[in-house]
Amino acid sequence: MTKRWKKIIALAVAATLGVTSIPMMTLPKQVEAAEMVEQSDSERKLSFNKGWKFFLGKDGSIDASGKNYDDSSWRNVDLPHDYSIEQGFDPNSPGTANGGYINGGVGWYRKTFILPAEMKGKKISINFGGIYMDSTTYVNGKMVGNYPYGYSPFAYDITNFVTADGVTENVISIKVNHQQPSSRWYSGSGVYRNVDLVVTEPVHVARYGTYVTTPDLEKEYAKNQATVHVETKVENESAKDEQIKVRTTILDNQGKVFQKSETTKEEKVNAGKTTVFKQDITTTKPKLWDTENPNLYKVKTEVLSGEKVIDNYETNLGFRWVKMDPNEGFYLNGKYMKLHGMCMHHDQGALGSVANYRAIERQMQSLKEMGVNAIRVTHNPAADELLEICNKEGLLVIDEAFDCWESAKRSKDYARFFSKAATHPDAKNGQTWAEFDIKNMVDRGKNEPCIIMWSIGNEIVNASTGIASKLVNWVKEVDPTRPATQGFNNFIDGFYDNNMKKVADVTGVVGFNYGEKSYDAAHKEYPNWLIMGSETSSAVRSRGFYKVDDEKKIRSNYDDGNTVGWGLSIEDAWKADRDRKFVMGQFVWTGYDYIGEPSPYHDQWPAKSSYFGVFDTAGIPKDAFYIYQSQWVDVKEKPMVHLLPHWNWENDDSIKQDGKIKVQAYSNAASVELLLNGKSLGKKDFLQKRTSDGRPYQEAEDGHIYLEWLVEYAPGKLEAIARDEKGKEIARDVIETTGDPAKVKLTPDRQVITADGKDLSYITVDITDEKGHVVPTADNRVNFQISGNGKIVGVDNGDATEVEDSYQGNTRKAYSGKAMVIVQSTDKEGSFTLTASSGGLESAKTVVFTTEKADEKKLAGYENLADITTDIGKRPELPKKITAVYNDGSKKEKNVVWDEIRDEQLEKAGMFTLDGVVEGTDDTVSVNIIVVGVLGVRDVSVTTNIGVVPKLPEKVAVIYNNGQEKQTSVTWNEVTEDMVQTEGVVSVEGTVEGVEQKAKANIHVAKGETTFTKDIAKREGTYPIPTASFVQANGNDPVEAINNGKVYYTDGPANERWIPWGHKQEEEWVALEFEKEHLIGKVGIDLWTNPGDQEMGTADRITIEYSMDGQDWKPVENQSISEKKDFVTDKENVITFTPVNTKHIRWKFYSKAKLAQGVSEVHVYEAETNLPVNSDAYLKDLKLNGKTIEGFDKEQYYYSVELAYGEEVPKITAEKSSEYANMFIVPALDGNSAAKISVVAEDGETRSDYIIQFKHALPSLSEAKITMEQTEITQDDVKEINVDAKLEDGSSLSHDVFDVAFELGNPEIAEIKNQKLYAYYPGETTLKAVLTYQDKTVESNTLQISIKKNTDVSEVTGYEEVHVITEKGVVPALPSTVRATFKNGLPKKVSVTWNTITKEQCEEYGEFKVKGTVEGQKLQPEATVLVKGVTGVQNFSTATPLGVVPHLPEKANLYYSDGTKDEAKVEWEEHPQDLFMEDGKIVTVNGVVKENGSDKTFSTKIVIRVSKDSYKGDKFTGYKNGFYWPLGIASFTNRAGSSNDTSSELNDNIVSRKAEDNNRWTNWSDEWRASDWAGIIFGLEEVSYKFIDHLEVDFYTDHGAEVPKEIDIQYYDGEYFNAPPADQNQVTEEHPAGVDANWKSVSNLKLPEKISATETNLFTFDPVETCAIRLVMKTEDGKCLAITEMASYEKLVKKHDKASLKNIFIDGKELSKFDREELSYTIETEKMPVITAETEDNASATVIMPDKFGGKARIIVTAEDGVRTKTYEIKVNKKDAAEKKADKEKLQKLLEEVKGLNLDEYTKESSEKFRDALDHAKKVMADDTLMEKDQKIVDDAVKALEKARDGLKREDESSGSSNNGETGKPDNGNGNGNGSGSGVKTGDSSAMAGTFFVMVIAIGIVVSIMRRRKRDFCN
Repeated sequence: MTKRWKKIIALAVAATLGVTSIPMMTLPKQVEAAEMVEQSDSERKLSFNKGWKFFLGKDGSIDASGKNYDDSSWRNVDLPHDYSIEQGFDPNSPGTANGGYINGGVGWYRKTFILPAEMKGKKISINFGGIYMDSTTYVNGKMVGNYPYGYSPFAYDITNFVTADGVTENVISIKVNHQQPSSRWYSGSGVYRNVDLVVTEPVHVARYGTYVTTPDLEKEYAKNQATVHVETKVENESAKDEQIKVRTTILDNQGKVFQKSETTKEEKVNAGKTTVFKQDITTTKPKLWDTENPNLYKVKTEVLSGEKVIDNYETNLGFRWVKMDPNEGFYLNGKYMKLHGMCMHHDQGALGSVANYRAIERQMQSLKEMGVNAIRVTHNPAADELLEICNKEGLLVIDEAFDCWESAKRSKDYARFFSKAATHPDAKNGQTWAEFDIKNMVDRGKNEPCIIMWSIGNEIVNASTGIASKLVNWVKEVDPTRPATQGFNNFIDGFYDNNMKKVADVTGVVGFNYGEKSYDAAHKEYPNWLIMGSETSSAVRSRGFYKVDDEKKIRSNYDDGNTVGWGLSIEDAWKADRDRKFVMGQFVWTGYDYIGEPSPYHDQWPAKSSYFGVFDTAGIPKDAFYIYQSQWVDVKEKPMVHLLPHWNWENDDSIKQDGKIKVQAYSNAASVELLLNGKSLGKKDFLQKRTSDGRPYQEAEDGHIYLEWLVEYAPGKLEAIARDEKGKEIARDVIETTGDPAKVKLTPDRQVITADGKDLSYITVDITDEKGHVVPTADNRVNFQISGNGKIVGVDNGDATEVEDSYQGNTRKAYSGKAMVIVQSTDKEGSFTLTASSGGLESAKTVVFTTEKADEKKLAGYENLADITTDIGKRPELPKKITAVYNDGSKKEKNVVWDEIRDEQLEKAGMFTLDGVVEGTDDTVSVNIIVVGVLGVRDVSVTTNIGVVPKLPEKVAVIYNNGQEKQTSVTWNEVTEDMVQTEGVVSVEGTVEGVEQKAKANIHVAKGETTFTKDIAKREGTYPIPTASFVQANGNDPVEAINNGKVYYTDGPANERWIPWGHKQEEEWVALEFEKEHLIGKVGIDLWTNPGDQEMGTADRITIEYSMDGQDWKPVENQSISEKKDFVTDKENVITFTPVNTKHIRWKFYSKAKLAQGVSEVHVYEAETNLPVNSDAYLKDLKLNGKTIEGFDKEQYYYSVELAYGEEVPKITAEKSSEYANMFIVPALDGNSAAKISVVAEDGETRSDYIIQFKHALPSLSEAKITMEQTEITQDDVKEINVDAKLEDGSSLSHDVFDVAFELGNPEIAEIKNQKLYAYYPGETTLKAVLTYQDKTVESNTLQISIKKNTDVSEVTGYEEVHVITEKGVVPALPSTVRATFKNGLPKKVSVTWNTITKEQCEEYGEFKVKGTVEGQKLQPEATVLVKGVTGVQNFSTATPLGVVPHLPEKANLYYSDGTKDEAKVEWEEHPQDLFMEDGKIVTVNGVVKENGSDKTFSTKIVIRVSKDSYKGDKFTGYKNGFYWPLGIASFTNRAGSSNDTSSELNDNIVSRKAEDNNRWTNWSDEWRASDWAGIIFGLEEVSYKFIDHLEVDFYTDHGAEVPKEIDIQYYDGEYFNAPPADQNQVTEEHPAGVDANWKSVSNLKLPEKISATETNLFTFDPVETCAIRLVMKTEDGKCLAITEMASYEKLVKKHDKASLKNIFIDGKELSKFDREELSYTIETEKMPVITAETEDNASATVIMPDKFGGKARIIVTAEDGVRTKTYEIKVNKKDAAEKKADKEKLQKLLEEVKGLNLDEYTKESSEKFRDALDHAKKVMADDTLMEKDQKIVDDAVKALEKARDGLKREDESSGSSNNGETGKPDNGNGNGNGSGSGVKTGDSSAMAGTFFVMVIAIGIVVSIMRRRKRDFCN
């Protein structure tokens, strides 16, 4: 395809805008679509992403499939697009927590496009990267196909659905039907991957049509060469055979020829067939592709017809070979390596599921930096973009097909389609969706060097060897070079699941999901298995947190086993992999957090995203990143060390252990030294070790893979210094205690991105302190503004519980100090500026440049300069250089010449902008300069007691205009006692050092109350100093124990009490010396006793004494207690007395018996004067320009106020709530900064800062002006419209950032397309534009346009195709205008007069043409009318086990007369379980199919075979790892000791009667229990209903347990629930399963003859549908109940797989010469027959009738399994029969009816009329010459006779009352004076009319007969 083609397509698609003239037309979206087509990178592939319309509806609310559906009110969108992520969070979402509480729904997409005439005859396909899910595609109203799977790329050939003539509109409609719950994780919804048009010649390379391999590469490479084997599938979709050859060239990654072209011999490719061309190309030595150097090549394929290239196709090639050995592990290109893998879901956090190239690339690059070398795409086929990126980055890939097979994990997941027949147009007969999809996946990726294996499934429920073998074989059919694999979660607790061993044995590479404990057992039992950890760890963590808090749903980042139940720590999972060479590697769950599946907080709102990720959903790394990096990245490549936790723990003891914090260092260095505030806490070395096979690794001495210290917390700087083996520093990490949040910081991941409308800049938002350190606990809300060439497409912070803010908004709270903003470029070069503001914090800006891809380096722009601060009068130091940024991302410093700063600009506090010029350029840059000055001094409040002169503070707060506060020395005026003698407020001034403004102290004099509550005895440092009358010489019983804060009343350590033991004095004492005087009025003492020591006892008297110097002691006065009887020995003894001012206090003990008094602790209580000090620091009111600020609340401290552009900052006034508080207002520096109103309470400590963040709106749209070069133009002119959009600052907007809609005053004569005016017809019109930019709309000026007539008459060269669809018998309306192209002049609408369409033309299905006339033109337009209707409805058949109600299809196909079909919903009649209780019964269930978009309904049926011959399916009662159901429950469970008996053992899939295994549930209890129940609730992600008719139970017995003496089985019959019981081991009535009334006993319960204690017991009963089953048991006397396992299995019936037909019937008669193997027949009938069919093996038959004679009826026979089909065709021809006679049946019946009439009973007149009609009818009946064409004669005779019969009048009816005089009316001859009568009236005009009618009929018959006879005679 040439570039000219692309241009033509671009113009054609652009022309779509003007097909219909309307008053106002919006432009930008579809213009972008046209431009995208033009800019396509590939010659055969055109991007189809731009210019779509979208509508989110309710299920079935609309049918927008039709071509003419009005979508004008729909939203414009570009693809890829995820409509779920836009919807926000819904706690009631049917997707539940697994879906991230985000809804799906039915979404419609539509796009209108025109294809150029040059495309006619080409093959046109549409390629979808992926649509989630169950999408149906229509083109021009016709259904193209339905694709259920949400993750596979797929394509449709739409050649026969579109028109390519450069004029006709085509419309594509896509219905996306995302029913929930459909997934175990967030899936997204919609067309979330790219869409392309592929245009080729009819002879072309097939889709995925080249297969490139490098056989024997290892051997070939050793010979310095390589053999490339290329197989190319060439399809010939033309009508004739073609002679074709294929030329293949290998290119390097620069596009240069690596291996010269080789061409095959010419071969014939037959029409409608595919030929495979094979080539072996030998190359020189290639560069290998590996994870370090991913060298890529391209294989370029050209298809040649003669020497003309008719198709080009390229595919990837990477030269690499892989070896997998069951003992030696994994090798790439002969080198051993471990797979350091990550599992990755597809969502992109805030972007939802949109497959954006840069988003995926960023993920892969960050994982690569961590040491990852492999990706497992979980659990669905990857996006094309991911494979492309992994090829480029050198990442190995496991591409995975499915998360489920036949058994569903969620009720609306892919299991609904897995084994159903694939209906894609390319699907082969008998192919299921499973086969079609897995082959599609393999076919797509078979040439990608990154892919190393194909995964056929993950954690498959009810996996079987049969299906596994099929899937593996299907993979091998497409790609025999790579192994298949599967992820098994069945070996977590041990290697014992024999069924899954068999499945694994046929799979290929066996993936162990969390099965590390089974590696060795599996390797021993299956030594040939290839083993890997397909999912490992599942550690859960919340970024920045280090303690689990389940209430807040937070998980710790320490790697200490903080996992879900099935997982392991990072360390344990890695060691299990590292130490075993035969384990090929591991794939950690998971690389990035993803939306949905918030384990371990399943269904616990608001937890809505996962915790598993190494990165959070915002893409910010957690600590886990560094532990993997320390193990997976070689120290020589990148030495590293990382410390955790953060170091902000001053007032937080949550992770401290005895004041110490666990500090861990992750490093790949040989040793790490830890320092705190510069002091070494010790160096720790890693031990250098080797695995058993000799591979080196390192571990700490304690066996950890990291180093750990217990550090006593002290704020400051924590440093880790990593050193190599020689002690040289090679890496360092520092974490510091930060200050409070002060600033916002923005850091883009790239400062230059591509201006393509797709590229992304990820901008990290940090909350920092004044020094720029990230505050790890900050959660400030940040608001974002953007200006320029970018738009915010996502905001996130990684918080798994954040549901307040939308991912698509412009605000976000920081989470652990960080957030993320994602900005997308527009498609115009320039830059965008992102501004971030947060209450009370310094705002931040960053600029990112958007550039077009260019070969040459050019300037993109300049970095922003930080604001400069200076003092009043001081000239600031200006930056000498500015950083220039170039389009390749490089930077260069350039000199700046600044304008002069004027003196007056520095004379006062404030801010101004200074401009400068970049040296050597004309580029202007600017910087803000803030002049800092003193605003004032904050007042001081002091409260004092009456008469007490207060001490005023030595410093006061001086406040500056930038909000800074400095504590400055102050000298106060004197305060005298006289000033404080009365209650009230006294103010004094003070002089502040170096500041002109005075300080002010407000002294509140109040009456206070003194209390003694503050204990000051405990020693802090030196004081208080304890002394005693005696201390032990050996250091025992020290006096220091009396004030260390520890109390013991007896026992305890010897150093925790003072005893003068052995001193034997009558008086002893202990004392405390204080550093300064205290007013003391209360003391306390805790006495220590030892009752067994005769030398000890309580003193007879205790006296309290005080002293100022410690020498002269005085007893206190009024001591409250002092005698022995008043003291206790088990709690504090409190002693009060008259308060004394003192520095020394002592307790003096007197014991007449000289017993030693023990003292554990003493207490001293200082006087505190409680003054009425107010702590109110609230505002009462806050006003802007005199009006209370919107939303004011005294407890709301942050306000955001947007000012109009250029608006002055309003004046702030405020009123404080307390008269004693102090308030200070710091105005905002400008309209983009914050004002602060600080209120300090009277107590001097409580403070509130109210922040008003002003934001000047960015300059908004202010003016729109349109101009044209000429406004007087000529018909058929095309004139450019110039649009100038100006902002309030006078700058002009680039056209790609605003929307413009044009309004024409007279839209009938002109049209606007692509910002051009198309003048169609002469006349006058006005033109104006309506511009919208950032929600502001402005109208432009109005232009007067005059269009003069084009006097050159132009000839029409073509008309658009007109297609109209109608129903049978309905004459359609044709359009009054059509679009025409002219020889000279513009395409335009012209009026058409159509030839008349008759009803007869519409009586038959099919197409007919209608000509039209356009005035003045010879060429006539033509309309194609399609008479269309339903000619067939899909029927079904299936089989079901006895007693099981089958699931019936939700949709049926409607087949139309034109060969198209559509899917429509089926409503089935009731089909209760009773219908399915008889073996062998055939049940027919009828259904009604409602046609989409109409009220018409059609009948369908399903025939169901009931069979008792079933086989076991899924064990739906068994525990399934990773799911919350099924769940074992019980009425009671043994809780004694360490038994570990639990109801979870009821269904753990393990039968064990060994006591040591402890695998059982029991109801053992100290008190014997007579009865209990045990049961199972069914489900997976949610509770689900199953049919159940049996229960297998394995009882456990021992000396205390016995089998039950009575058993009843009950099923749950209550309301639905989906929450587990609070305690599954003891279910109470608080849960529905604990309510006995909700349970019913099963019917026909059959028990074994004897309940076995050693074998499995089978209990059977009539089938029931339920969600839970329980065993109700009575216990043998003195015994307990015990069960080791309960189980039930789904019952499945083997369905017939033959599409077999027994016979075909035509109008009830067997088809002559029917042979079931003969598929084609021809019949002749006089009228369209009724065709039916009889099937065998309960197959279904769908009959589709032909649209007319000469057409073919089709009978689609579908096997009972719904997969295999066979189609019979019957051509129905019209039979040439003799002319039929007229139908006289009705006339004959009528003559029989009137035969017995007695005419004598009727009036003469009526009788005569009747005789005339009767005679005539008899003549017609007797005329044998009347044929079918004479039917009207017969029908008229019937009508005449019926009328005469009905007109007969009885004689007695004609003799009525003769009293006619009352009315004064004459008798009319029938005796009825009022002129009424029920019979025929003599002389009545109506009777005359009847007679006349009969005469006319008779004459007509005679004439007709004569004519007929004349014709017959003449013939």
